[in-house]
Amino acid sequence: MTAATPDTPLWEPSPERIEAAAVTRFQSWAASRFGAPADGGYAALHRWSVDELDTFWQAVAEWFD
Repeated sequence: MTAATPDTPLWEPSPERIEAAAVTRFQSWAASRFGAPADGGYAALHRWSVDELDTFWQAVAEWFD
């Protein structure tokens, strides 16, 4: 068995998988509708959800409506 180092991800999705992910579609939609970051991937979306809590939850509510 090999040991993983703390800096080495166990798995990373392919660019195609990221592009097809629902969270990527949500981020793109939220960027155009609510000013969420369009770039930066999940980390940027997470930061926006913390910094703009009310706006984030408004976006989630509309996305799932």
